[in-house]
Amino acid sequence: VGSGARENGSLREDCALQPQPRAAHPAKSARATGLLAAVGVGLFGGSILVPDAFVDAAAFSVRQPASDAIAIALLPSFGFGALVCACVFTGLWYSYVTFFTNNPPPELHVRGTLWAGLCSGVVWNLGNISSLLAMKVYGVPFGIAYPILQCALVVGGLIGIFGFGEIKDKLAILIFLLADALVIAGAVLLGAYGPGTA
Repeated sequence: VGSGARENGSLREDCALQPQPRAAHPAKSARATGLLAAVGVGLFGGSILVPDAFVDAAAFSVRQPASDAIAIALLPSFGFGALVCACVFTGLWYSYVTFFTNNPPPELHVRGTLWAGLCSGVVWNLGNISSLLAMKVYGVPFGIAYPILQCALVVGGLIGIFGFGEIKDKLAILIFLLADALVIAGAVLLGAYGPGTA
C-alpha cells in the first residue's frame, strides 16, 4: 500500500509538472475582438472629418471665406455628435453586460471618473479642432494634416514611458524611440513633399 501511495503521489507530481493545456478559445476570441476594435480605430478615426466634405459651402455668407465658416460651424455639431455617441454606446455596453452575460452590472464610478473623462474629452477635441483649423482655415491638405495628427502616438508613448513608467526595458525603450524618429521623419517629409506642396 505504501508503494502504491508513493506511486500515486509521484504520478500526481509528474502530472503537476507537465504543461497544462490553456483555454485557447477564449484567448483567441479576445484577441480577434481586440484586433477588430483596432481596425475600427483606423477606420473610424481616419475618416472623422470626411462628412464635412459634403457641407454645402454656398450656404455660408460671402462676407467670410466659406472654409473658415465651415470650420467654425462644425464645432458645435462635432461636440454634440461625440456626446451622443458616447451616451449611446455606453448604454448599449451596459445593457449587454447586464442582460446577456453572467457578470454583474458595471459600476460607472461617476464621482471618481467624471473629472478625468471631461479633461480627456477636452484634450481630444483640442486635437480635432486643431486639425479642422489646419485644413479649413489655413489650407493644409487633408492628406497632410490628418496623418500628422496621428503622430499623437509619439506623444502618448513618450508620456507612457517617461511619465508613468509603463516600459522599463532599455532595449524596448530604444526601439520605441527609433520608431518615433521614423514617424517624425515621415511627418516632416509628408509636410514638405505631400499633396498640395508642389
